[in-house]
Amino acid sequence: MKIKMLIFDLDGTAVPNRPDGLPSKEVIHAVREAQKRVKVSVATGRDLSFCKKILDIFPITEPSILSGGTQLYNPLLNKIVWEQKLLSAQLKKIVDLCSTFPYYLGVADEGEPALICNYKNISDKAIVYILNVPEGKEVPILAVLKTVSSIAVQLVVAWQPHCYDIHITHKNATKKHALQELLTIQNIKPAQVMAVGDSGNDLPLFENAGFKVAMGNASPLLKQAADVVVASVKDNGLAEAIQKYILR
Repeated sequence: MKIKMLIFDLDGTAVPNRPDGLPSKEVIHAVREAQKRVKVSVATGRDLSFCKKILDIFPITEPSILSGGTQLYNPLLNKIVWEQKLLSAQLKKIVDLCSTFPYYLGVADEGEPALICNYKNISDKAIVYILNVPEGKEVPILAVLKTVSSIAVQLVVAWQPHCYDIHITHKNATKKHALQELLTIQNIKPAQVMAVGDSGNDLPLFENAGFKVAMGNASPLLKQAADVVVASVKDNGLAEAIQKYILR
């Protein structure tokens, strides 16, 4: 079936996996060419204040998925048009389970994670982050969180080398669920979607995409779930995917 929508991750996919990462000229050009043929959206774990600069560089004009699948943002309206936040009871449970681990536990707060002191000061939040967990040390945290059936937990490559970040959201607030909402708005079928990603939080995105593309630097699990694997982010794999599967 013909591709009608391209949706891609940011860190490790469209931009280098670092706080100051920006898209290359090749990727910007490819995305702009793709926008002439299909709808183009982003699906990122970043919140709005921490990804808006990148959205504006392309620029992205279609509704996009933010904060790990907890929000849909319409750039033309500068407005969140769909959102699924964590419940207070879920926030309390997350803090009770994870505050004993020696890692940064926080919530998005104007682009920078704000340290959680107790669950009372984090009401009305969509996503919780556990940051910079060394490789191998994530296992007990994931095991503990797995006991909470009402949340979704995604393992993401951190900006800090050899570390992971853990994103915790409502169970109905992954990139899969947000993409379902987006496809309803756009009147597009999952089979008409090409998704490009690199990390654990892109696995749910792949569930609602007919054509799945993993970056060369993607996790082994994502590569296994993909239809094709392209070059790494440093070698402009996103631009390669666009050239091969949308522009040709």
